[in-house]
Amino acid sequence: MSVTRAKTILVSADLLHLVSRSLVNAGFEVAACPDLERTPLDGAAIRIGDALVWDPFGVPGNLEAVCRKVREQVQVPILALSSHGEACERVLVMEAGIDSCLTLPIHVDELVARVRALLRRSARPVARAAPSLAAGDLEIDVTRHQVWHGGSSIPLRPREFALVVELVRHANQVVSRDLLLDRVWGLRGAYHRTVDVHIVHLREKLSRAGVREPRILTVRGVGYCLALRGGNPAEGAGEVVLTPMAWPWLQR
Repeated sequence: MSVTRAKTILVSADLLHLVSRSLVNAGFEVAACPDLERTPLDGAAIRIGDALVWDPFGVPGNLEAVCRKVREQVQVPILALSSHGEACERVLVMEAGIDSCLTLPIHVDELVARVRALLRRSARPVARAAPSLAAGDLEIDVTRHQVWHGGSSIPLRPREFALVVELVRHANQVVSRDLLLDRVWGLRGAYHRTVDVHIVHLREKLSRAGVREPRILTVRGVGYCLALRGGNPAEGAGEVVLTPMAWPWLQR
């Protein structure tokens, strides 16, 4: 079922008129969000919308740090409007957790299509079958988007949770970065660094929670493998070799 109406929070004052008119004409509801340069985002401001359209380049400070701070506060999809055409800056924004990036000047049809795509992906259930999954020390409640270890919930961001689910469903198999980009972000192309950064953060959180199994292994030049004891982590991987340093119990 396609999304026909949704609330979108708009941030950049100089773009508000242009963007709001385009979205309203496309059937969306529009609400203005406080200026991020002066007013911190609060829960009330975020709850009124289903997506955030924002120009991070208009906010002073380190671009990556600004994006990470906003990503921590905002649980809805974020579309960044970039006044810079450099690919490296767009990639940096997405590595910091922003869902999608669009370069100015904006083409109305592309803006609307990008917002609709973000809303479809956020509304799409992560799991279509079992409401719960298990892998090693982890228990995953797909319905509630929670990951548990030893009776305690591990706080994960939406993309991190989606990565866990995708890797668990392919446990002991090599999952390519391209597949993860498509399934978790709905993207195609040279955004592999986005996957790598999220995997690093996911590993750190699982390690802090005391998770010993499963391990997320790096398969050089291909992607990742969620490794469980008793399985063959290289099954179906062809010539891909997992290093002993990344597979600790094989050294015993």
